Order: sequence, then C-alpha cells, then structure tokens
Amino acid sequence: MKAHAEKHHAVIQAVEVIYEAVTNWTGIEVTPSERIPIIRNGKRVGELPQSLFAINPVREVAEASLVEDTGELKRKLDNLRAVFETSEALAKALGKMTFSERSKLDVHGLRNRNDLQLEPSLEARIIHEIGLTFTTFLSSKALFDGAKKEIEELESKLRDRNLGRGRPRNEAAHSVAQKLAQLYAKVTGRRPTYSAGPDGFHGEFTPALRKVFDTLGWSETDLSGPAQKAIESIDESVLMYGENNPASLNSILSSEWTHPVEF
Repeated sequence: MKAHAEKHHAVIQAVEVIYEAVTNWTGIEVTPSERIPIIRNGKRVGELPQSLFAINPVREVAEASLVEDTGELKRKLDNLRAVFETSEALAKALGKMTFSERSKLDVHGLRNRNDLQLEPSLEARIIHEIGLTFTTFLSSKALFDGAKKEIEELESKLRDRNLGRGRPRNEAAHSVAQKLAQLYAKVTGRRPTYSAGPDGFHGEFTPALRKVFDTLGWSETDLSGPAQKAIESIDESVLMYGENNPASLNSILSSEWTHPVEF
C-alpha cells in the first residue's frame, strides 16, 4: 500500500516537472489549469485537447510510469493459468456426475451450513434455490471463459514486448520516454533529439526526460535506450499534429461538452 502511494505521489511531482518543460519549450507559462499550446514557427496555432473526453496530455506522460513490468505480467499469467485449469477441471467433474450424485452434494453442502447455524444471506438463499452444484458449475464455466480471455491478452502483451535475449527492457521507462517525445513533437512541431556529453545533457528534450526520470525515482535508469526508441517512434503525423487538429476542433472539444447537462 505504501509503495502504491509513493508511486502516485511521484506521478504528481512528475506532472509539475512536465509542465515546467512545456513552459520552456513554448516560451509560454503553462499551468495545470490552462490548455497546452501548439507552437509552429514561433506562433501559437492551437491547443492540445483537454476535456471530458480527452486525457490530460501531461498526466498521460507521468502515468505511463505506472505500466506493469514484465515480471508482474508473468505473475498474473501464472495465477490466471491456475484459475483456468482449476475451473476447467471442476466444471468437467461436475458435468460428468449424475443428477443423483449432484443432489447428494447439494444436500450435504447445505446441511453443513445449517450445522454451523449460519444465518442464510440473500446469496445463500439464491444458491439454495438454484442448487449448489449447478451454481458452482455455472461459476466455474464463467471463470474458465474469463481466465481464457485474460490469458490471451496477457500472452499478446508479452509477445509484443519482444524481449529477445539479454536483460528485459524497462517497460515503464520506455513508455514515459515515448509519451514525452510525442508531447514534445505535438507541441513544438520538431522531432526530439538525444544529446548527452561529459558535461551533461543538452537540448530541450533530453534534460526534460532526465528530470522526469529522476522525479519518478529512476535516477539510476539510463536515458539513451528509452530516449532513442522514443525518438524513432515519432512519425510525420505527430509532427504535423497542429495541422491535423485545428484550433476550432480543440475549442469544440474543450467547451461545448463541458457544460452541465440536466436530466
């Protein structure tokens, strides 16, 4: 619980750092209460959407740090496989039993509850009416189907990460770097660059990324890998964001749908 709270506190601090970076990139003081400007050729041509239907673009960068690492995904996958196998075995075993055998299980199961003198809850009364073994069969089948879907999604995520050989990459660091690179490109219309030398970090993007990493508690995390991958992910559509999303559309998104609605 403490670690969870510390992560979210770090996210809040990282949001402040990113707003400072946006102010440096644009030359316009930007605060959380203001929309983030889109700058082209030194002029403000629009704003990034920030409304009921759009995630705050700065928080999106900071919250990318909360992405689950590969070890956590594998742990979840192991647990889901256990649920999958157990629920499948239970449903199959109940399905093979005769009506008489299932009825005896129902009687003994409910009798045990009565012996303990437990006050029947609404759920217990419903199960009593439907039948203990039948509700268990339905529940097992539902768990089997749910676990199967979750397993497929997790296996797909792990495949997409394409870890290859050697040390697994830091997914959270790569995710934050990619989101920050996209924010920089959308705001400035320029491709971010990685610049580091014996005397430190240079440019607009690299020092900002270093400060965000440090704020998130990643002072020992190397920038070069995540930064280079993030820069490679920037395509022309991101660089031309201001042209694809005119100010008039941003205005609609940020105002028309944010007024109170009466029902």
